[in-house]
Amino acid sequence: MKHSNKHNRSFSFALAAAALITALSFPAAMAAENEISDTNPRLDILTIQSNAENIVDGQPLYTAESNFTQGDGNYHLETNAYVPWMSEDEVAFAYKQYNVKDTSDDFLEASLTVNHSPSSLPGKTPHEKASTGLMFRSGLEQDDAFVFLHVRANTVLAVYRTNKGGSATVQYSKVTVTYPLEIQMNKKGNSVQLYYRGAGTETWNRFQYAVGMKAAGPLYVGVAANSSSQENWVVGDFANLSVRGIGTWESGGGEEEPQKPPQEVVDDDPPLLTDMLLRETFSDGDFFNGTTDKIGNPVWNAGPENHEIVNINQNRFWFKNFNDSQDYLGNQKWTDYSVSLDMMFSKDCDPDPVAASNSVRLHARLTDVPMYGICDYYAMISEGYKITVAKRTFKDLKAETTGNTLGTATLRDFFDGPVVDGETTLYNVLGDGLVHRMRFDVFDNRLTVYWDGLKVLSVEDTPENAGASTAIGETVHGAGCVGVATVQTSVYLDNLTVRKLEDLFGGDYDNQIGGNWNDPVPSYVSQFKR
Repeated sequence: MKHSNKHNRSFSFALAAAALITALSFPAAMAAENEISDTNPRLDILTIQSNAENIVDGQPLYTAESNFTQGDGNYHLETNAYVPWMSEDEVAFAYKQYNVKDTSDDFLEASLTVNHSPSSLPGKTPHEKASTGLMFRSGLEQDDAFVFLHVRANTVLAVYRTNKGGSATVQYSKVTVTYPLEIQMNKKGNSVQLYYRGAGTETWNRFQYAVGMKAAGPLYVGVAANSSSQENWVVGDFANLSVRGIGTWESGGGEEEPQKPPQEVVDDDPPLLTDMLLRETFSDGDFFNGTTDKIGNPVWNAGPENHEIVNINQNRFWFKNFNDSQDYLGNQKWTDYSVSLDMMFSKDCDPDPVAASNSVRLHARLTDVPMYGICDYYAMISEGYKITVAKRTFKDLKAETTGNTLGTATLRDFFDGPVVDGETTLYNVLGDGLVHRMRFDVFDNRLTVYWDGLKVLSVEDTPENAGASTAIGETVHGAGCVGVATVQTSVYLDNLTVRKLEDLFGGDYDNQIGGNWNDPVPSYVSQFKR
């Protein structure tokens, strides 16, 4: 028998969304006071220097130079700054400062027309990696967080560094573009959406997923370029720089007492149960709880890169808004347990499976082996209705993790969608406004997934699932901690809970040896303790 949405343990997002919008709304006077509306602003030029040419490509060091002119809504930039990449940027950046911070109260939208593909000075040919475009930065130092949405030859891509001092990464659009090209970036919280379109067209094309950028304030916005060559300068011409938003960041100081924000109301968590190994409700609003690990206030292994917390109806959620990450916590000695996670997919999810997988993974029995990496199991919801159980192992003693699907299911075999115009629609949780719970039980070698309390998939793992090899990490995983991962999606997460499953027959002994699941503990190890 299939189950209707109305039977799910969920609450309507309509009221929740209204509450969230109300909580984030500014009074009209305050919005006007902090409104940003800039067209073709005057920019200051800076050539950010670093050792990028040597670090990235082993080239001799040199002092990068730039020439910049502006006027009548046009910007012209020439430079031989090498590249913004890895942990140090060398880039020409013509910018203006905006008082935007990374809370959900503030936002900023900037758009720019790129007139032509990167060119060079007369008699020179631009390097194939020469780039020109629009940049956001958290600061003006070489290792600050940034997003650089730019063109390179006849394609558009984004390079970004989420955290100051971190390593840069890239997202490709994999499309061929024509010029002039309009590009746009929208920043809210620590998430930046990326767009492009041909000049004169109405529809913006969105990149596959947003990128992360932590900028507590202020935010620096402008045009940027890099040459990837000392000799062959890059030349970029731009027009129609438009900056819109709300900015409430203040540098501090002054005689007036800063206005205190309204006190946030958060409901108390229910009491912990005796079988709980861990419960993370995000009620304290903090992932970085020092070094004292508690069942009801756990310490994350490294602290998630995207830690935006939002309050909906006096309940805090971890909001993952197109920020891919894999984050782990708990004890790698845990054996048999049940891990569950509440999730509500936002209406911003792209339902096109080609554009976005909209995946949330719940990891179990995760171990991090030095020189090898990570092995574990995970249960995954993707595309709004597909369930997968997979095993990650090490192959050929290489320090890389690969996946092995153990089983799949479709929630459409168990649930119906809402009735629209008298017709029952196909079940899909993307943007449905409901909180759903995915539960993943790992007991001996049996792996079971529940969705909203209903068992939807159960599989057994065996050593044969790793092939003939018995290399480290390729046996049945008997113990490990838990984790959460999201890919190409916008989702609210809550109530990550781990509960011990007692094995009254084999105890933890069978987990430690990776077998004899249905045999009692031998008498000679009856005193076995993990």
